Amino acid sequence: MSKTKNLLISFLTPFGMLIAISMTNACAHSVSTVGNGSTQHPSVDIDNHDPSKEEPMAHSVTPFLMFQGKNAQEAIDFYLDVIPGSRIEDVQHYGDSNPEFADLIMFATVSIGGQDVRFSDSPIKHAFDFTPSFSFLIECESEEQLKAIASQLEESGKVLMPIDSYGFSKKFTWVEDRFGVSWQLVYW
Repeated sequence: MSKTKNLLISFLTPFGMLIAISMTNACAHSVSTVGNGSTQHPSVDIDNHDPSKEEPMAHSVTPFLMFQGKNAQEAIDFYLDVIPGSRIEDVQHYGDSNPEFADLIMFATVSIGGQDVRFSDSPIKHAFDFTPSFSFLIECESEEQLKAIASQLEESGKVLMPIDSYGFSKKFTWVEDRFGVSWQLVYW
């Protein structure tokens, strides 16, 4: 069992508030105190902190796209063509574990613009699919890049918010691609 390493970082803000951050190998906690030293809203009592009582961290949190039918590979190929900096990390088919669905993707990990995303073809039909409530955000380098990526993503899909300036960025659009996956594109 590895020993937990603790690090306490403190600094005084321009407003006279002391900020203390306790770092362990599992998480970070912060405590702020007012100028008189009284603690406000501590997330953890640093003096009595027991790292052995911390919940273990999740191994990783990764977006997971489940496709119905045989669309995962088509979507992967499409995103590799459209999103700069994308590449396949790993692909596993059902193969011998389920010969009826041997050519479907059981799990694939694809780096889309630097973000790992898991893909899967579900051999089971579900009463649900993708929703715009979950979307990928692409921060574009230019207005031209935003327009180019958006035009490809919206092909056979639909525009949820057309390219415009909505007051929080220079340009923004929200599209749903032909697979039902939503994408927000922004040029700051």
